[in-house]
Amino acid sequence: MERLAQKFVTWLRRPLVVALLLGAWTVLCYVPALRGPFFFDDEMFIQKNKLVHSLTHVADLYVTSVTEGAAIKGNFYRPNQQLCFSLLYAAFGETTTVPYHLLSILLHCLNGAFVLWWLILVGLALPA
Repeated sequence: MERLAQKFVTWLRRPLVVALLLGAWTVLCYVPALRGPFFFDDEMFIQKNKLVHSLTHVADLYVTSVTEGAAIKGNFYRPNQQLCFSLLYAAFGETTTVPYHLLSILLHCLNGAFVLWWLILVGLALPA
């Protein structure tokens, strides 16, 4: 039994396994949000943001704040996020929240993998 436990611990120290487990845990935690409604900042960032509603405004996304299209002055500058929202809006409109929330979940997983990778590179994670 002790040998089996030791093999399991060794297996858990593999970066890919850890990344997959963290990704699966993140998805599991956020799956209920997939079918949820637009909420909180979705209203300003997507629903009321006229710059996101048409791909003809892509250039404007890179010179304005995130909430400029919703006629709200702000200082958030997230053009790539707005571009993703614009592409999703072109494909799905506001008929479903699933693609918007799925994008958020996938980006959280990707960011977690990057943090894990960075920790490994600097020698702070997964000791032998």
